[in-house]
Amino acid sequence: MAERKRILSSHSKEIVYNVSKFFESQIQQPTSTPVKAHTERAAEATLVSEATIRRIRREKNEKGDFFHQKDRKLNLRLHEIQFDNKLLRPQLLALAKANNQTPKYVIDNIARERGHDILRLPPYHPDLNPIELIWNQVKQSVASRNVTHRIDDVLKLAHEAVADITVSDWEKTCRHVAIIEEEYRKRDIVIDEQMERLIIDLADSSDSDSDNDDNV
Repeated sequence: MAERKRILSSHSKEIVYNVSKFFESQIQQPTSTPVKAHTERAAEATLVSEATIRRIRREKNEKGDFFHQKDRKLNLRLHEIQFDNKLLRPQLLALAKANNQTPKYVIDNIARERGHDILRLPPYHPDLNPIELIWNQVKQSVASRNVTHRIDDVLKLAHEAVADITVSDWEKTCRHVAIIEEEYRKRDIVIDEQMERLIIDLADSSDSDSDNDDNV
């Protein structure tokens, strides 16, 4: 019986691919104990089949990257949102945003019952993280006043710098992050639109060349 093809997001594919490459590099190292094939070990570690591992590696080698547009279309279908299959990436993003269904988590409800809201921040973008920006302000304050370089003095300066952070500092930092976030969003849409036009123009050019060749 043929194996049912498992659908993974682009992010999941990247994780599976990286795990597979890691085990492959381990096998290439000298070892006194036998090790399983890297596809088998990667399959066990990521809970996907060896066939899926091979398919993901083949897709990565052929395309160089995983196609995110398919994931967006799949997500729209899963939420039963109607869309034209010819829509470009910026249009798919706008449609997904307009029909955004924010997931609800148990931990959020527990925190909200106690008067707290959960704030989720991007892990790899400090310029979009108010806490990182405030922390940088604290470090600059400590560095400018640290003349003894003794750990006790550094700790005291750190406590003083944290105490000096005001509500106004937090408000300005959050407003600054909101402005940067909006700028990134606008740039992303412009870049996506230009890339889509480039891809379409190249495809049209290829079709025209083929037609000309046929007429020769």
